[in-house]
Amino acid sequence: MIDVPELDTFLKSVFYAFNCNAPIYKGVLTKETQTYCSFILSQQGTFMRFKELVEQSGLGFLFTVGRCNSMYGVNELKTLYDPYLLLAAPFLKIYPRLLYSNGFIQETPNFEKHDYYFRYYPKMLVKMYIKDGEKIRLIPSTHWILGTHNLNNVTGRTMISYNVAVNVNLNTIVEEELHGQIQNLHSTSNTQTVVRQIEMVNIGLKKEIEENLNRILSTEEKKFKELGSIIHTEFASELRTMQCFIDKFEYDVLQSTELNLLPDPTVQPDATQKAN
Repeated sequence: MIDVPELDTFLKSVFYAFNCNAPIYKGVLTKETQTYCSFILSQQGTFMRFKELVEQSGLGFLFTVGRCNSMYGVNELKTLYDPYLLLAAPFLKIYPRLLYSNGFIQETPNFEKHDYYFRYYPKMLVKMYIKDGEKIRLIPSTHWILGTHNLNNVTGRTMISYNVAVNVNLNTIVEEELHGQIQNLHSTSNTQTVVRQIEMVNIGLKKEIEENLNRILSTEEKKFKELGSIIHTEFASELRTMQCFIDKFEYDVLQSTELNLLPDPTVQPDATQKAN
């Protein structure tokens, strides 16, 4: 995985400010944090400068803010604002090709139209929908992605990305390939089944893929770190303001849930209490 604090700050600011009115944050934010959100949203010039710097840095990055659907526990939220920071990585195509050629995954008929990218997407602090008996309630949690799979119905091209801000491994590769072939993949165990089959039949293939992937990540990390250094120089004051906003926003998310700790397992009731 790759860690670039400057990218974390910019991308979290985008996610929190643009989604502050989403259901997962309803009733969570104080007036002070809402004011911060309004201020961050008003800084369109800053985000445009960030986009221009990222895409003109000569490092090959692409930045934009799209819309997406994503699962938050047992509920799916539709058309959230999602920050995209991508780096083209056509060499990633070798990994699914290996899985296809060894028969672990059925080859997709339009594989020549698959485009591969590294994506940088830090963990966001959100409210997660969980089942509590017959009710559904929201609790603080973290949201992240392993990768993405998106088909452009106009061009017929498929964009697949692996998120380098978290651990990238064979599971990521298998899951994103299966996304295009299996509807409602997240409600199945297909990814785990394929990975277990590879481990049983050809453990050397898994080791080869993951070791090679780690070497590539080590090389590409230099580009992400270099971009972070440029951002640190060009947006020093903005980064300080954004980090303050992020701290307040995440504090509100954590403080909005009643404390409900489990009993301390090291403290046992005495015999009298048990008898009563």
